Amino acid sequence: MENYYEYLELDMSASHDDIRAALEKRVSDEGANLQKVREIRSILLNESARRLYDEKLVAQIINGNTRTGINTAAVGHFLTLDNTQLHDKYIWLAISLFLLSIAADFIFSLNVNLVINVLVMLLTLMVFFLDWKLLKAHGKADFSKVWILVSPVYLFKRCKAVGAGKKLFLVWMVLIVVYALVKTLFNGGTALLEQAACKTVTDIYHTQLKQYSTSCRNVMITESRGKTHFGFAELSDGSTRDIIVSESQNGEMYVTLE
Repeated sequence: MENYYEYLELDMSASHDDIRAALEKRVSDEGANLQKVREIRSILLNESARRLYDEKLVAQIINGNTRTGINTAAVGHFLTLDNTQLHDKYIWLAISLFLLSIAADFIFSLNVNLVINVLVMLLTLMVFFLDWKLLKAHGKADFSKVWILVSPVYLFKRCKAVGAGKKLFLVWMVLIVVYALVKTLFNGGTALLEQAACKTVTDIYHTQLKQYSTSCRNVMITESRGKTHFGFAELSDGSTRDIIVSESQNGEMYVTLE
């Protein structure tokens, strides 16, 4: 529901004369919406229609403010951690950041992923430091905060200090191992694709472009979107050429020089 008073730059207590003057001002504006002006005039200059409109507008404003207040309170409650008791929320937050970093590694390009990884690393260090301060406040930090720089060691020492088992440490180590395995397999597949693409680039220069002195030295894929990969080829003359590598459903590969 649109607030006509804001459109006319008036208060809800405006008189009929004020409304008429504001409407005339709007009509004189270049590109004025005359249909809207007529609609406002028919509502705000009619006592019964204006009373109903004002009631609905006030209800909308009150409900909107109430919802905003509730949402703000809910967000504040979610973000506020009760540090009067020992908890693992900081560690689970660090694990979430680690998962975000892993996902970004397979979604974004190298440059974007580098920025994300740096931000995640800094945030993770900050979260670990907050967790160490929590342990210290509860007399559990019997090890140096320097260990936050080596996450597996920090988590191992934390689990030992808290005496609540090694679940968090094991979760972290499983993530590292799974990520390393998946990354190894992914890089292995990418390396094979880069080698095949480089051979194709050489074939394109020799058979299609008739530049027999030019060949591909190396291909680097910097971004992948499903079966479509973007990167560049390093040529024998020292120059580089942007390429697109596409994989078809039947396993064939196509290389496009940009």
